[in-house]
Amino acid sequence: ASVAEESAQPTDCCPSGWLLYRGKCLFISSEKKTWEDSRDECEKKYSQLLITKSWSRWTVPTFLKNADIPYWIGLQKSIFPWYDYGWLEEGDPDDRGVSDAWFWVDGSLYERPWQSKSNGSCAIISRGNIKPAQCAGPDDLHLWICEKAAGPSNPFMG
Repeated sequence: ASVAEESAQPTDCCPSGWLLYRGKCLFISSEKKTWEDSRDECEKKYSQLLITKSWSRWTVPTFLKNADIPYWIGLQKSIFPWYDYGWLEEGDPDDRGVSDAWFWVDGSLYERPWQSKSNGSCAIISRGNIKPAQCAGPDDLHLWICEKAAGPSNPFMG
């Protein structure tokens, strides 16, 4: 299935190889990495891992809804946003009911509680649904999606 559909066409608002979708330029990786490595790859591109909080169920791009492929997105479980407090290890011995706090990579809180008992502390999107996943094991490698605002090619300033 072609990724370039329903207003996700390359334009001069987005760098070459990126897709425009609802005011965001999206980069869809073709290799698999851990969540942290994926986050770093996005930062190298002056972008961040995809934040889907502004999308409702009806605005998730078709290519994501129809794909059985999980992609890392910019959502992670921690006590505080990671950029303030560094990476918090899973199974932190000091676990004070931390398990429910999930933050987007922009530091905002994930408002929707998980339906199921969440296993893992990073998030993927698969068939349009956000799901928890293990972050950093040797088998926990996924494709990822970066985003930046569409517009003149300024470096992304978080």
